[in-house]
Amino acid sequence: ELDRGTLTRKCKGTAETRDAVVRVGLAAVRVTDLWFTMRPRSVESVADEVVDLLTEEAFDFDQGVRLTGRSGRLWTLDIQARTPARTSLVALLATGSVAAAHRLAEHTVAAWYDLSHLREAQPRLSFLSLVDDTSDVWNEEDFKLVESLSDVRRWSRPDEVVDYLRRAA
Repeated sequence: ELDRGTLTRKCKGTAETRDAVVRVGLAAVRVTDLWFTMRPRSVESVADEVVDLLTEEAFDFDQGVRLTGRSGRLWTLDIQARTPARTSLVALLATGSVAAAHRLAEHTVAAWYDLSHLREAQPRLSFLSLVDDTSDVWNEEDFKLVESLSDVRRWSRPDEVVDYLRRAA
């Protein structure tokens, strides 16, 4: 039985206990299988889709770019896209977890703040926070947090992402 999120099996006496424990364990495994097959897309699939879009649109880009912040910390950004008009550093914010969404937004803000000294040396450098809004885990507070230090685009609107990357800084 499933009761308020708990799997239970009633048994009479100790003779049925072993069978009940095995059955509840098997039910837990099956529920876990269902959860993994039904959960939202993973970060890797979204990152692959972004790479596919940039490739289709013939952008010059690198993945997994590592840059040193003013604190001395090494940050890894998802994409560095270059056009004649500008260079854009892209942080992909993608998660299927409401709990992780805010932490990811805070981490991205910390990265943009620490890397902001790069804008002084490269005036045509832009920071883009690309939010995978295809899963409903983000709130307005997260968007406002990252837009304080970067431009924000939503993955559900890929044309706007391409336009942003192509336009002059």
